[in-house]
Amino acid sequence: DDYSHMLVLWNTVETLISDNVQSVEPTSTRVIEQVEELSNEFYDDAKHALDASVEQCEEVANVECMAWQALAKQGALLQQIGKMSALQGLSQNVYKNQEKVVNISNSFITNHEDLIHGRTDGSIPMITDYCLLQQMKDIWDSWEPFFEKAMEIVNGDASIANVLFIDLSMWIAGVDPMNTLVQNAYASYTVGYGTCTQVGEHVASRFQLEAAVKSNGHLVEWTQTLARKYAFELLGYQTDLSASMDAFETTLLHLISGWT
Repeated sequence: DDYSHMLVLWNTVETLISDNVQSVEPTSTRVIEQVEELSNEFYDDAKHALDASVEQCEEVANVECMAWQALAKQGALLQQIGKMSALQGLSQNVYKNQEKVVNISNSFITNHEDLIHGRTDGSIPMITDYCLLQQMKDIWDSWEPFFEKAMEIVNGDASIANVLFIDLSMWIAGVDPMNTLVQNAYASYTVGYGTCTQVGEHVASRFQLEAAVKSNGHLVEWTQTLARKYAFELLGYQTDLSASMDAFETTLLHLISGWT
C-alpha cells in the first residue's frame, strides 16, 4: 500500500513540476506548498515502509535491523534538512520549518552517536571495526559545516551564499557527496566491516597523532582524578566532579569516533 501510494504521489509531483518548471517564481506560494505537502507525504510513506521492513527483519533474521534502520534514515534526514533550508530561503512556512530543522538535526545526531557508541538498550551495538569508524567520521566531518549553514539559514540568514552552500553539499557534478558517504557506510555495515578512508593523503598527521596521545594521557589522569574527587564528595567537600566526568566522557567518545 505504501509503495502504491508513493507511485500515485510521484505521478502527481511529476505532473506538477513539468507543468510549472518554466513558470514558477519564488512568489508562487501555492505551487511551492503543493510540492512541500507531497514531499512530506512521500517521506511518511517511505518511513512507514522502512519501519515495517525492520519489524519483519527482526522477526526472521539474526541481523542488526535497528542499526540498518538508523543508518538508512540518515540520508533521508539530510534531504529533509536541505529541503527545509531551501524553503526558508523562499520564506515558506518559516517558523514551522525552523522547528522541524532543529528536531531533524537532533535525530541525525542521535542516530550517528547511537551507531558509533551503541544504544543503552542494546538494540544497536557499538561499532568496533576501525575502518567503519573512519567512514562514520567522514560523515560527521561533512555534517558539521552543513549543519552550521543550515542553522544560519534557520536563524534568519537565508542568503544566496548559504542556500547555495547547502545545495552544493548535496549535489555537485552529478553526485550527492553526503548521501554517498552514508550509502558507503551502510554497505559496509551490512557486511560487517568498513573500508578505511584515512589512507594516502588522508592518513593521520603528526599533529593528529600527538593530539590522540595527549588525549589518552588525559584519560589515564582523569581515572585517578575522578576517584579522588568522588572520595572528597563522600567526605562532604564540594568539588567539580560533574565537570570532570563530562570532560572524561567527551574525551573517551572522541577517541572512539575521532574528531576534527
